Amino acid sequence: MHNAGDRDAEPSIAPVFGYSGPDLRLGPSVPLLPLLLLAACGSPDDTGTTPDPGPEVVARIRGFDVPESVRCDDGGTCYVSNVVGDPADEDGDAFLSRISTEGRRLEWRWAPDLVSGMLSLDAPKGMAIVDGVLHIADITRICAVDLATTTALYPTAVHGAAFLNDLAAGPDGTIYATDTTTGQVFAWDRESDPVPLVEPGTLDQPNGILVREDSLWVTSFGAGELYDLDLEGRLLATFDMPAGRLDGLVLDRENRFLVSSWETSAVYVGRPGDDWTLLADGLPGPADLGYDGATHRLFVPLFEDDEVVVLQLD
Repeated sequence: MHNAGDRDAEPSIAPVFGYSGPDLRLGPSVPLLPLLLLAACGSPDDTGTTPDPGPEVVARIRGFDVPESVRCDDGGTCYVSNVVGDPADEDGDAFLSRISTEGRRLEWRWAPDLVSGMLSLDAPKGMAIVDGVLHIADITRICAVDLATTTALYPTAVHGAAFLNDLAAGPDGTIYATDTTTGQVFAWDRESDPVPLVEPGTLDQPNGILVREDSLWVTSFGAGELYDLDLEGRLLATFDMPAGRLDGLVLDRENRFLVSSWETSAVYVGRPGDDWTLLADGLPGPADLGYDGATHRLFVPLFEDDEVVVLQLD
């Protein structure tokens, strides 16, 4: 985290070979630098084959203030939620940033009037875009910004919520929100009040969420599990995962699930019911993942290191 004097500093983009922090490790637990050298030289391993270098690191964008989530639109822009301090504090200090899908900084404090004007963000986390509006989970409410006009819309209170974490949009525009503290998933049709869907005690600290066809897929921060629910909140299946303290969950253009784990500081790729593969590790506090289908890139916000790592998927 940064101190108060650092909050207005713009983030930097770190060259891969200039990175001096913890090793980012790709694929089967191989350090980044040797991997890049192997890839450059085409050196075979002891079996006579060239090791899979894993995903290319496009950029490491530094200087965020507790980045929790990345969400990309269809126009080459990604939005980053900065919690700024404790993720449960209603302090009005938080803000959003904009980066490009190419891994470049666009705006450090995007739409600064959101902080000083009609909308003050407390601890923004997961986001979802529906009909040109960016929706943002913010502890016990869902905030919204019209992307075309950069206008803040009136926030919606989620009654019964305590710690809203991630958002996902259904095919009809319904917004689904996880609450990690209460174990609940809320559904909001954007016209009436959000309503709880699941029976208490069904889910263990639900975190990341995505909608795929007629299912809600939810990660557990409390257990190494991935939940499959129908759109009415009924639990259909529970899948064991290779690690616990799960957070981000996205679906790529090959219909593969990508899941982040705080327990192993890693991202895994696979499909429910099949084997999971380690995609990258050495990622401390990998929070709510972002994905851009046009570039096939994964955006990993490092909650504990104040940066976003951009990975090029195969």
